[in-house]
Amino acid sequence: MRFSPRERLKFAVKAVTRYTGVAIAICSWIAVSNHCAFAAVASEMHKAQTECPFHSKPAKQKEQSPQVQCCKVLRAVVFAKTKDWARNDAKFCDANFPVLAGAFVAIMPILYGVRPTPVEAQSKAEYVDSSVCAGCHADIAATYRQTGMGRSFHRVNAGDRTENFITHNTLYNKASDRFYMMLARDGKLYEQRYQLGFEGQQANRIEKQIDYVVGSGDHARTYLHLTGEGKLIELPVSWYRELGGYWGMSPGYDRPGQQDFRRPIVFECMFCHNAYPSFSRQGPTTDDEETFGDTIPEGIDCQRCHGPGSRHVKAAVSPGASVETVREAVVNPGRLTRERQMDVCMQCHLETTSSPLPHSILKIDRTPFSYRPGEPLPGYELSFDHKVGTGYDERMEVAQQAYRLRKSACFLKSQMTCITCHNPHQELIGAKATGHYVAVCVGCHTKAHASGEPVGRPEVARASTEKPNCPEICEVGFTSVVGVRKPVVASKT
Repeated sequence: MRFSPRERLKFAVKAVTRYTGVAIAICSWIAVSNHCAFAAVASEMHKAQTECPFHSKPAKQKEQSPQVQCCKVLRAVVFAKTKDWARNDAKFCDANFPVLAGAFVAIMPILYGVRPTPVEAQSKAEYVDSSVCAGCHADIAATYRQTGMGRSFHRVNAGDRTENFITHNTLYNKASDRFYMMLARDGKLYEQRYQLGFEGQQANRIEKQIDYVVGSGDHARTYLHLTGEGKLIELPVSWYRELGGYWGMSPGYDRPGQQDFRRPIVFECMFCHNAYPSFSRQGPTTDDEETFGDTIPEGIDCQRCHGPGSRHVKAAVSPGASVETVREAVVNPGRLTRERQMDVCMQCHLETTSSPLPHSILKIDRTPFSYRPGEPLPGYELSFDHKVGTGYDERMEVAQQAYRLRKSACFLKSQMTCITCHNPHQELIGAKATGHYVAVCVGCHTKAHASGEPVGRPEVARASTEKPNCPEICEVGFTSVVGVRKPVVASKT
């Protein structure tokens, strides 16, 4: 059968309109499906959280919110119409597309048009220079500065150098076929990379100055370069303390497609490795746009656990202010409920998994530096975990101390928290650490530790040291709380 030019044009326009509608429907369905998928995961992980993450208020009733119901209805309509058009051209009519388009116009603003502008959590206090704290708490400030958290982030300091930048300062990464050298020159430190070209000559060489150090050095140190735009770039080679200290690839770099000197430090990274930056607000940005202001703090400070300190400082210098008034003006984790106290630690030590899924995502109305100690952590982020029995039960991540503690028998059968054993203001080592942790254990397990130490174990504080099986970093060992074995008790016979 032959068609006239007019009929062919009519069929062509109709086909283009039909398949354009199908494409729009499919894309919209994918967007809405993903939107609802997060709500479903959130509901599974947080039983009380039945609303979509775009609407962060916890559900007060068991029935689903109108937004989630709209998502499901729209998804079903789009899917049905898409199948209908794709399988039976005869059922397509000119009215279908306008009707569906009208439905999108009406419903999509409900889903996406009312999303709140990202804002920081409201607080009556502001962050202050943490050096002010030492004015009244000199002893605590002095011991805290020596802890791993107090030394978590700092500028390059020649007096705090345990790495060797002069000898044994080279590394070859077979996976990416790159050579690296760590250099000290004119009082500054550098990382240099090159490859071998024709006749074994150095080629593709690049060098970046080391400006900041991430990590106390108790386990490892990673190095950052500060660009002229105020961006921080992670450098590809890190230093690891084990085996007397050695150079190795930074976490995530031991692979062919590694980012070399192009990996930006994003706000989420800085959140757990340092005090909050000096700027007061962050809007939506891409990884390449995240800068850290003129003044970058050095080390996790008091306010990461005690909250903003301006009200506390003001009350402390106010004539006639009572001791209780001064104390109530700042968060004391020891006075929080068990759950809120654990939330303070879990803001950084609840790494349930690092792959293949993220362990958490921020709520849609929160920004990275908006968490305040004392507030429920689920109001700040949604946490995820692997299903029990799928091969991840014994998995150990670098920053999951609080996560593993919650799985331990001690935690499940008592009201203990992290600070039952761990004093965040002071880092004990050697015999002092052993004596402290033995005393803590004896406080509950008097029969098992009647002699002060369990039979057959030289140090009760020596839990099983394991390598994290996280693909991002495999060079360090940590003490596992869950891995502590039961003490051997001598037989009466």
